[in-house]
Amino acid sequence: MGLLKSIEKTKKMLGMMENVDVKSIARRLFVMNSFDGLLTSIGVIIGTHISGSKDPIVYIWAIVGGIITVGIFSNFIGVYMTERAERINEVKEIEKHLLTELKNTYYEVFIKLVPIYIATWSMMGALFSLISILPLILSLKGVILLDHSLISSVVMSNIQIAFIGAYLGKISKESVIKEAARFSLIGLSATAFLYIVSYVF
Repeated sequence: MGLLKSIEKTKKMLGMMENVDVKSIARRLFVMNSFDGLLTSIGVIIGTHISGSKDPIVYIWAIVGGIITVGIFSNFIGVYMTERAERINEVKEIEKHLLTELKNTYYEVFIKLVPIYIATWSMMGALFSLISILPLILSLKGVILLDHSLISSVVMSNIQIAFIGAYLGKISKESVIKEAARFSLIGLSATAFLYIVSYVF
């Protein structure tokens, strides 16, 4: 009985999330933070390369340090605190209009879970960009040359950016290919710009 009750409660929570568009908010934050993280990774790789570093661990920790710090402290904690404040205000407004408290109700539990749900997806967006460091790890292990790993990481980041575009195209029911190409253009433009700057300076 306890398990069935928990399942029913979970279903009800998910239904409430759909109704208040919580998934849409979480999705937007995931996409935005993924995009930011990937562009940051490209910038860190090219910027560190310009500085003349030949050690893969420098690239890896520069990316990991930045992404994890932003992912945990900004994209999770910051978003959680913001969403929590918004939801508490929302509850107070509802209680004010209903002239009753919402303690010990599904809505009270729902309000507590929503900030965690949104903040988790926000953080996952930033962590998604860490996939691009895989070639650098291979370089650290001596599997591939550093220069090859740098190129591979930048290419992987741009491919991930294209996937984000395709995902948004699917959500908006527009051309998946067109959106992927549009986002690819942004990623490639950022990459080209940084390389041009590196040659100028």
